[in-house]
Amino acid sequence: MPPEIPVVDGSYIVATGGGGIWEGRDGAIATFDGHGWIFTEPVVGCLAWLVDEAVFSVHGGGWSAGGWPVSALKIAGRTVLGASPTEIAEPVGGSVVDVENRKALSSLLVALREQGVII
Repeated sequence: MPPEIPVVDGSYIVATGGGGIWEGRDGAIATFDGHGWIFTEPVVGCLAWLVDEAVFSVHGGGWSAGGWPVSALKIAGRTVLGASPTEIAEPVGGSVVDVENRKALSSLLVALREQGVII
């Protein structure tokens, strides 16, 4: 069902089984222009920010449950943040603090390079 008091220029994804004027518009994007509803059929790859859930949803024949729909980012032709996260042990102190700190720093540098954040 459409909201009782829609936001002018607000857009909504019509839920499955929508009623009222939204009936039969499952998955469409409904935008209220202040006078009535404009319906747009999303294309595969359409990305929406769901304000009330604070997540992205991507259309791939249906809307995803949310989340970031990419496996990596490409900035200026360089892939970044595409590797799996790496766990890095924290130095714990003791008589080998310098050795532990060097090992933790080395692990951090390796992880940042794997993610493409540094070269």
